[in-house]
Amino acid sequence: MTFDIFSLCRPLFSSLPQYSNTLSLHYFIRAQPIEIRPPHSGSFPSTLLDMCKVDTALTFEEGKRLLEDSVYDIAILDIMGVQGFELLEIAIRRNVPALMLTAHGLSEENLRRSAEEGASYYAPKEEMSNIATFVADVLEAREKNKSPWIRWSERLTSFYDRRFGGKDWREKEKEFWEKRIKAID
Repeated sequence: MTFDIFSLCRPLFSSLPQYSNTLSLHYFIRAQPIEIRPPHSGSFPSTLLDMCKVDTALTFEEGKRLLEDSVYDIAILDIMGVQGFELLEIAIRRNVPALMLTAHGLSEENLRRSAEEGASYYAPKEEMSNIATFVADVLEAREKNKSPWIRWSERLTSFYDRRFGGKDWREKEKEFWEKRIKAID
């Protein structure tokens, strides 16, 4: 029997500590392989959280070790302070979709760089309350062999328009973003 990781882990996302603008932290999430036994055996998990594992890393070295030594379904990486782009490179090499989060590094340049270097999503920390939705977008796109940037565009383009002072950031890079939104990753 197979399980959709997002469905299994959804309760977990609401319990993740909220990102702060000053703390850099990475999350690495995977569904735990479990053996489903009949409920009478007493081994059935009492909550769905038992089926998910979240590893956290406060440093680049910790994140690198985790990514290289374990298998994850998704990585949530902070850009600033702990070499998030270097961890993105490792995640891509290991075929782990990565969602990039940032506060201080929120810029047109980092947004484009994240997309160019293979990130599946780029979200501001102030939208952390929507992390479950963003993770679902990435995992659903991966499952359906579609670009996660489609949902990103639907959900966050207006945020970035406000943040970057209008639509110029998209217009300057129109061909790039149109290709990203249409691309199958």
